[in-house]
Formats: sequence, structure tokens, C-alpha cells
Amino acid sequence: MGKVTGFLEFDRHDRKYEPVEERVRHYREFTLPLSEPEAREQAARWIEREAPFDAVLAANDLMALGALDALREAGKNAGRSVIASGVNAVPEAIAAIKSGAMLATADFDAMNLCALATECAIRHLRGERVPEKVELPVQLVERSNCSRWDLPFEQRPIRSLEEVIGRNV
Repeated sequence: MGKVTGFLEFDRHDRKYEPVEERVRHYREFTLPLSEPEAREQAARWIEREAPFDAVLAANDLMALGALDALREAGKNAGRSVIASGVNAVPEAIAAIKSGAMLATADFDAMNLCALATECAIRHLRGERVPEKVELPVQLVERSNCSRWDLPFEQRPIRSLEEVIGRNV
């Protein structure tokens, strides 16, 4: 069983927020994600209370990995009786997928997204045409295809705008 809302009946960490003084300087995301130790602690609370679940669908890979660590520490069969999935395709998640400890991750390709946004901004500033929309598909990464992501970030390929949109700009 899995619950999309999580187990609201159990204590949980409240969302943390970046200090206001920092938020007004950059206008980025102002909620702070749980660290891996915090995610592990949260999962340990659910496990201690014997909350019935057989899947962890985490908002990011580090939270999924923290939950898997908590399951292992509690003597649960992480990756077998409880499956986990995250988001971001970080190298640690790829290793966990390869070992069978983690089921999958989703790669929304933030690195290429940032590179393409920068390329579009530079082209725009030069007065060159840029496409109205650039889409990168989210890709499911699991055991059968994880070798493509089994690289450190700095060795992962960056695609050009022409490669992504399939034509000259």
C-alpha cells in the first residue's frame, strides 16, 4: 500500500523556509527540502510506528535514499518488500538502482534545461531567433536503461538547441 498524501496521522517534519532576508535577494524557491538524514529520520518514524506501506515515492532521490537507509537500519528488506523511487537521476540513485535497492528515478534533465536556457538567453541577447518553446522530456530511469546515467554529472552530455528541437533555429 502507498498513500499519495503520505501518512498524515503520524508526526512529520514541517517544511523549512529560507530566511526572508535571503528570499528577497534572489526570488528562487524558498522552501528547503529535507536533507538525507532528515528524510531517514522521517522514514524511521513511520517504520517505528509500523505504518503499513510498501512503496516510497519521494520528491527527490536523496529523500528516497534516506528512506531506504532508514528501512535497512530498521531491518526491513529495502528494495524487496518496499520499493522506492525518486527524481533527479543523481549518481547515488543510479548506483542504488543498479544494485536493486531502488526501483527507479525520473530524470527531468535539469542540467540540459539550464544549459539550453543559457543558450537561448545568449542567442536572444545577440538578436538571434529563439524558439518560443523548448521541451525536454522527463525520462524514467530504471535498471534496464540506467547505464546512460551511470556517469558523474560533469561527464553527462549537454545537448545543443538544434539537437533538442530537431532543426536549425
